[in-house]
Amino acid sequence: MPSGIANFRRPVHLHLRACLTDNLFTHSTGLNPMRIPTYGQDSPEPRASARAMPPDLQNPGSARAMQPDRPSPAPRAVIWTVVLAALVSNAFCMAGSHLWVFPDSIDYIRLAGGLADRFDLHQELFLIRPPGYPAMLAVIFLVFGSWSPAAILVLQHGMAIAAAGLTALIAWQLTRRKSVSLVAGLMCAGSLQVLAYANLVLTETPYMVTLLACVYFLVRYHHEGNLKILALASLMAGLSYLLRPVGLHLLFACSVAALFAVFRGRSSFGINQANHVTGRRSPGSIRRRLAVGLAAAVAPAVVVVAPFTITNSWINGGAESARCLDYVLYLRAVTFDKLDSTTNDALADIQRVVEQAKEAGRLPVHADYRDRGTVIQAYRTMRGASFVESSAVMGRAARDLMLEYPGPILLGTVKYAAWMLLSPDPVYRFQPGGAPGKGGKRDLSADIYGIATYESGPGSWEHVLRNYRRTLPLQTHPRKATPLWTAMARWFHRHVDRADSFFGLVDSPYEEFVVLCGLGGILSLYRRDRTGWILVALVIGSQVAISAFLSGPQPRYVAPIKPLMLLYFALGGVTVSRAMWTGAARCLRSASRTGSNSEAAPDGAVQTAPAGS
Repeated sequence: MPSGIANFRRPVHLHLRACLTDNLFTHSTGLNPMRIPTYGQDSPEPRASARAMPPDLQNPGSARAMQPDRPSPAPRAVIWTVVLAALVSNAFCMAGSHLWVFPDSIDYIRLAGGLADRFDLHQELFLIRPPGYPAMLAVIFLVFGSWSPAAILVLQHGMAIAAAGLTALIAWQLTRRKSVSLVAGLMCAGSLQVLAYANLVLTETPYMVTLLACVYFLVRYHHEGNLKILALASLMAGLSYLLRPVGLHLLFACSVAALFAVFRGRSSFGINQANHVTGRRSPGSIRRRLAVGLAAAVAPAVVVVAPFTITNSWINGGAESARCLDYVLYLRAVTFDKLDSTTNDALADIQRVVEQAKEAGRLPVHADYRDRGTVIQAYRTMRGASFVESSAVMGRAARDLMLEYPGPILLGTVKYAAWMLLSPDPVYRFQPGGAPGKGGKRDLSADIYGIATYESGPGSWEHVLRNYRRTLPLQTHPRKATPLWTAMARWFHRHVDRADSFFGLVDSPYEEFVVLCGLGGILSLYRRDRTGWILVALVIGSQVAISAFLSGPQPRYVAPIKPLMLLYFALGGVTVSRAMWTGAARCLRSASRTGSNSEAAPDGAVQTAPAGS
């Protein structure tokens, strides 16, 4: 047994490295991994020794060796298992709760009502709310009428099922391992965040699906090099923008994927543009491939986005992206960071107009210029300014403050990004400006799963939506599975959100889950297909950083990327478990061989090896 234990301890790091590179063959045979050429990470062909390889694949510069990896179909059993699990969990969610509304839901419902009643595009809210989600709601209002809440629930939970399937497909494309694909897909299928947002009249669920579809096509393009797939990723980025402005930043990831493909020599417009004599690509070939790749990465999204942008600028008098940027920058610099300056002319003008409106009785005495709605109302009543004009003033004030205080803005962005990632349920367990943790500003008494969410009367959300009761009749009576659903949610927050962490490194088990996702990110850098994982990390980082920089601590803005985080958690968990299992099996085999040899040899006999061994 001691020798078996020694055999287990010695190669643990080798088992881990073998699991990371999926090269258990080389480790088990003892051959030199550097001398065993491998096919692409996603190639379905088995690995073989150099002598068994075709001659053209032994030459890295040959035309066949530079071809993209042939696609390997995802295992149907894994995908169907994930889809069925997601179907059961989403059906349980719909059986346990009605449709929910959130303060931001009011804007989408108003825009959708205007579109459904009279196709009204003359609404200033379109300057800060893209038309994708209101258009979807308007179609539902027109088709289903009083059944609209049920239709919204079914459609969004169908999107949640699709999100689980896409998560499993992305994991398969990155690893070609059924275990990682199954773990990531099942965790997404049972994620409380994914289920909860499917019950809300918000853009999180539709945006999550388009974002995951964009990432899926990006990873496929990275492996296959087909520009049609890159064009589909760009199309998904454009659709994401129509749901949420930050979706346009997915074009950066599409462009980076095109650059990777050019410099790796992969493209459907000619696999190998190299000179067969010198083995080098000509500069003209690189420039041509780069231009074609960037066009495929950008053009489809522009085709989708341009019509709405031009129409909105013409009808409402401003570009949606510019006015929305002004609106959110003021929220970040003035509302959340509470920055102030005596040399900021635009901020001084805002303070002066708000004070004039309060003195004239147009605003309550407790009105604060740090609230964006207060500023818009003050400019409208005192100067007759439109939303475009007042938001432009707020944008100038916010940009000047950010230029004056670059250090606090940068540190605040890092802090807000961390808070957004560490918040387990941002809808109702996290208040703006508070940090997740024992001392954070959490509303622990709030319970969105309760029926009290829809209490009627002045000031309630139901009262605000009274004009839309014809198309969105909210129901308040409990359903059959409501007590079980509420108990499950409360158990989650009692044991995952508020409980002490297992290892004492952070404040809660959920924050430890985020740390383990980071560990999976480190392990992904040791894989052969690290470039595909870098593309996924680029999408996560850009979405979190941009949201934190523009909007401050708004954790629900990063809820759509939580399935991508599950990819890293599944990779780390499966890799470490596989390494431990392989090491333990090796230990048992060594121990059994040692025991059998000691029993077969007589007492005092010395076993010698044959002379020719």
